[in-house]
Amino acid sequence: MPRPAWRASAACTRARTRALALPAPEQRRARATLGLTHTTADKLSVTVEAHHQHLSPAAGAPPQAALAYHAQALALQDSASRWAAMLWITRPDLFAPRLDLSLMARHNASDRSQTAWAELRWRLDGRDLALQLLHNRGRSGSEYGSALLATAVSLVYTHYF
Repeated sequence: MPRPAWRASAACTRARTRALALPAPEQRRARATLGLTHTTADKLSVTVEAHHQHLSPAAGAPPQAALAYHAQALALQDSASRWAAMLWITRPDLFAPRLDLSLMARHNASDRSQTAWAELRWRLDGRDLALQLLHNRGRSGSEYGSALLATAVSLVYTHYF
């Protein structure tokens, strides 16, 4: 049986971006992420992360500007939050071999919106079957309150060639 383990991570980036339609002074982007992961002897892995991004809509920005920014960030699969916290939990072989559980929750501290995602995946030879749940909440104009889906349930079949 594997031994429990801790892992810490940190990342900082600074870049210039033109992907988001922002005025020239705001085209510089700085980000920082701090994370801590603990894995138990029975393979339960819990990760907590804190995220900061300098480039995001300022508090009190016009709703149209915030919505446009959130839409662009979503299209680029990028984070739109200035401050955020994330919890990620995985447990392979949950009740049976090759039955994996993944849970993710993210809180945008700037606009107080949240998203949560859960997946139960059965890994078979050459194919996977997964049940996924997604829930977004927040006020109108917030990162997750602006999402197209408030709640979704998906059954996903993947066949590997």
